[in-house]
Amino acid sequence: MARVQRFHVVCGDVAHELIYTCPRFSRHVVLEIDGERFELPKGERQEPFRLGDEQAILCIDRNGRASILVREGEVREE
Repeated sequence: MARVQRFHVVCGDVAHELIYTCPRFSRHVVLEIDGERFELPKGERQEPFRLGDEQAILCIDRNGRASILVREGEVREE
């Protein structure tokens, strides 16, 4: 069973939906940003990405759990 985390991020006037999936038996995790899919290698890491004009960071801990950081701070999971 895969771990799935959903985040709702508002940057300016635009709302973004992020879905992070960490499959148990895969070497990759998946981050979907507004329906666009990105595969990343598994492992503890910080991965910068853009949400419109804003800079954000996907933080993955060693247990495969994700958090999203934006300028205002950490985004809570839905």
